[in-house]
Amino acid sequence: MLSNTGVWPSGGEIDIMEQVGSDPTTIFGTLFMDQGPSGQSKTTQVADACTAMHDYQLTWTADRMLIGVDNVNYYSYVNPKTGHAAWPFDSPQYLLMNIAIGGRLGGAIDDAIFPVTLEVDYVKVYQPTK
Repeated sequence: MLSNTGVWPSGGEIDIMEQVGSDPTTIFGTLFMDQGPSGQSKTTQVADACTAMHDYQLTWTADRMLIGVDNVNYYSYVNPKTGHAAWPFDSPQYLLMNIAIGGRLGGAIDDAIFPVTLEVDYVKVYQPTK
């Protein structure tokens, strides 16, 4: 998810699921804030990440972010309540689905991988009832 302010990384970015092709069983959850372009990441292992469907989820409240896979949270970031630099997530975020190839995380591109496919079964967004 990417901030609707157009300012990165200080506007915030929430990466619910990232994966690097050279390490296909490692799944990253990453939050970007006004702390530089590296973000804060946690990882988990999903042995069949490329051969089976999985549920990747984000629970986003005013107090914390929980990122998980298959209903098991592996990353919790608590709102430190020190201001926008550490918690820019009071603003809406755009929902993006992206196959990012190469770059700082992905590394060199091996053209032999093409064509490549990302399959998504569904995306659900819930809001708590008040």
